[in-house]
Amino acid sequence: MEGYYIIEVRLNNKLFFLLWKDERFFINDNNLLVCHAQREIEAFITENKIQVSENVERYNLDGISELLLYINQSDKARELLDYWNFFSDLSQTVGIDFFGDTDNDEVSELYNKLVMGSNFEILHHEEYHPVLDENEQELISFIFNNGIELFKKCVSDYLRDQS
Repeated sequence: MEGYYIIEVRLNNKLFFLLWKDERFFINDNNLLVCHAQREIEAFITENKIQVSENVERYNLDGISELLLYINQSDKARELLDYWNFFSDLSQTVGIDFFGDTDNDEVSELYNKLVMGSNFEILHHEEYHPVLDENEQELISFIFNNGIELFKKCVSDYLRDQS
């Protein structure tokens, strides 16, 4: 059985650590488990005998705007797809809406462009590089900004303590 993954998230040049498994983040005492140093999350893992993968997954929320500039590159589209899924999983875990999960054609089309633009071998299609029109660029920026705001809500206590 595969264990949890440690997720490192950078926001406003601060690091946050979470645990993720099977499209859900770890909830402790009815709250999202958020640690502010890797040693804290490792101590929690050890104390609670939680099996974790050796790989730490990293998300730099401070760098999303730059990634959006290079959406037509397969590696960047794949990374943006990972971020979208990160926000979606976080939304499902904490019960706060994420606009990227909205059931409408424009949002679905953008998500599909990221999937196709990732050029996963399993898709067996000609190489595709997404090009977004101005409306799509505005929408995808809105979606990722909404995801960042979602994350901020989840770590708001810590952000308030650091101010």
